[in-house]
Amino acid sequence: MKWISVNQELPELNKEVLIYGKKTGYPFIAISYLSEENKWWKWLDQEGCCGVYADFFYEKELEEEITYWQPLPQPPLGDK
Repeated sequence: MKWISVNQELPELNKEVLIYGKKTGYPFIAISYLSEENKWWKWLDQEGCCGVYADFFYEKELEEEITYWQPLPQPPLGDK
């Protein structure tokens, strides 16, 4: 699968996808979804529930920035 720029296309709302971005300046990948309310990206990490506003033209420096996404791969065969 190929990464899709958030500037080109956004995923379906409330559908889990794989995201790529930067958190405190470091690259990270997570399973996330774009929520309906206020268009927030939401995911879980070691700190608990996290999210970042999905306004990609926001002028304020953000701690997290989501730049790419892709659909989740299919689970392994035989896994239910």
